[in-house]
Amino acid sequence: MEKTYTSVLTPPGMAAIAVVGVLGTDALKIVSRYFVPRKRAATYQSPSGAESTPLQNILASLSRGPVLGWFQEGRQRDEVLLVLRQPQPNWYLELHCHGGPAVVSWILDSLGRAGAVLVSSEEWYRLTESDPIRRAALGVLTKALTWRTCAVLLDQMHGAWRKVVSELIQALEHDQLLAHHLSERLAELVSVGQHLGHPFRVALAGAPNVGKSTLINTLLGYSRAITSPLPGTTRDVVTAEIACDGWPVQLLDTVGWRCTDDPLEREAIERARHTWQQADLVLWLLDISRDPILPPVPLSRMLFVVNKVDLPHRWTPNSLPTLSDFYVCVSAQAGTGLDELIAAITNRLVPNPPQPGEAVPFTPHLCETVLALHHAIVRSDWQSARSYAVLLNNP
Repeated sequence: MEKTYTSVLTPPGMAAIAVVGVLGTDALKIVSRYFVPRKRAATYQSPSGAESTPLQNILASLSRGPVLGWFQEGRQRDEVLLVLRQPQPNWYLELHCHGGPAVVSWILDSLGRAGAVLVSSEEWYRLTESDPIRRAALGVLTKALTWRTCAVLLDQMHGAWRKVVSELIQALEHDQLLAHHLSERLAELVSVGQHLGHPFRVALAGAPNVGKSTLINTLLGYSRAITSPLPGTTRDVVTAEIACDGWPVQLLDTVGWRCTDDPLEREAIERARHTWQQADLVLWLLDISRDPILPPVPLSRMLFVVNKVDLPHRWTPNSLPTLSDFYVCVSAQAGTGLDELIAAITNRLVPNPPQPGEAVPFTPHLCETVLALHHAIVRSDWQSARSYAVLLNNP
């Protein structure tokens, strides 16, 4: 007996709409156990005149286009749109439902009890998409968190990636200078490609009470982190997600750095230091109304944020040579300077963003291969470069 599969085809989290796919010879039979059309005008006419079944009525409705109705089990139901993507024998159906995690989980559980096997989005597209580039891009697209990352992935699906690979292979044979230029640009965009399905990680760091939690709450527009005048209020890393100019960013609010004898706080500080080292960018906050406390260790990816500029100043940014030009002045409490901060974060994370329609390596394999290809070209190892270029056709 062939299996019937189901998967969520939209990114996780709260959303207006989610899409659940059902694929297999029994897909229509399984869906018909729960789907109730809103209108019953379309009915199946049996040649023998026998009364039609619910499954036959659904099929008759689907032949005219998407069908609005309810996904219903017992007293629970959700309004859905049923779409036929592929007819028998291997049915491919989509349920467009409300996007809340609880609704999606309930629908998946119901389909599972009826015999559908839950698979990941990557496995789903291995079953439904034959083109390797479209298949890989669709797999990442189900994890994309912002409109901008979705647009980049759609560009790759619609030919941007295939085009640059073809140009690169040709250039390696006839124009090595162009090959160097193409590979260099792709290598620049690896960081973007690594964050199409996962957000950039930006850690907020600094001494206690410099305003880290207040800043994260102000950026979010609601209270996600606990704020208090008492040092050491934040013990664990608190995370929240925002978008900076369309790029997904996960903010990490870490414990304030200071010397302490409290073993729990020392442990939290060590976790914070590990978070700083792993982050794509560290925002080191300084309180301009108190003596500045600088980072205890060198941090290569860092931006100073001078906070509380609405209070009387104890010092000025120009008096600290360490700050150089890498600082932004804000008041987390008053909400001033936030546009400049968002712009500075975006510029540090994505200094040279891709243009519409530009090719971007969009899977871990492609990112690794692009870097290896560029290094081979820099070494003038043209044989290895040609081998790596061919691998770019298989994401």
